[in-house]
Amino acid sequence: MLKINEQIVFITSIIFAASFFASNTIIPIINKVGLRFNIVDIPNLRKVHKGEIVRLGGLGILIGFIFGLIIFLSIGKNYLDINSANSEITILIFGSFTFLLLGLLDDLFALSPFIRLGTQFFITSLLFAFGLNIDAIDLSWINKDIDPIILNSTFRYFFISFWVVGLTNAINWLDGLDELASGVVFIQAIGISIIFIALGKWELVLIYASFCGGILGFLKHNRYPAKIMMGDCGSYFLGSFLSISSLIGLSQNINIQSLKFIDIFPLHLAFLIFILPLVDMSYVIFSRIIKGYSPFYPDKSHFHHKLLNNGFSQRKTVKVLYIISIISVFFSVFTFCITR
Repeated sequence: MLKINEQIVFITSIIFAASFFASNTIIPIINKVGLRFNIVDIPNLRKVHKGEIVRLGGLGILIGFIFGLIIFLSIGKNYLDINSANSEITILIFGSFTFLLLGLLDDLFALSPFIRLGTQFFITSLLFAFGLNIDAIDLSWINKDIDPIILNSTFRYFFISFWVVGLTNAINWLDGLDELASGVVFIQAIGISIIFIALGKWELVLIYASFCGGILGFLKHNRYPAKIMMGDCGSYFLGSFLSISSLIGLSQNINIQSLKFIDIFPLHLAFLIFILPLVDMSYVIFSRIIKGYSPFYPDKSHFHHKLLNNGFSQRKTVKVLYIISIISVFFSVFTFCITR
């Protein structure tokens, strides 16, 4: 395990700054291209924004991320003795890029929700086949004497599929106000990065530096009133990146009696970090079903809509949800620290 030293801090800062610079610089250009080709989000009764806004900001996050990733691949191999070409990193990059491509197609051609959902499960199936995997779910937070739940291959597949698809769509559905989804994801990414640092998973720490830099560069242009939206390409990229990397990075390889070493996923830590988008999505789905509508039926039942309907401004609504995210992330990191 590498120790934190000045070299790692310096390289992490360089990757973050480079990703931020690239994202912040390219987004105005993307905005002009989007306006030129009329790739805009049109206001309606369900949406909060009043004017047409380009919905390709996710490409700016991606470009910033790639810029930082190139530096990571160079420095990680040549200076930090990090194996940046391992299969887990490949799965993370392939999976999040593929989800972004699906979102981009939706931004351009307005795909059916059933096509989107089916393709998401197909992508996740590929990731499972390529090696995205966990062996068990940690229950020690209930009682330290309780053994982890060992999952067979069928349950592993369904758990991983619903985790990746569910969290990806939860982030997508959270993207209803300027700077909301991007800001919440940034807060969650910082929390996960802290846990990765404690675990000594420096590959993921450096990749998250690039991820966070790209988000912050976009967030600068997405602040209320937003100049650009991330679109489905952005929310799919952020959600899939978080879901895949949390499975890879939060899981710990532990020796459990005769089972030797297995990867155990701390579901309680992940749920605490992502509680806002997951609970928001669950509430919306159940409320629509109870009303007799399809879960895909568009309405104004999200938490941010509730706050707006109760007199909160957009800025105050976002601040309240930021605070909730900060608290949930804090409790996740705190729980991780006291249960190690």
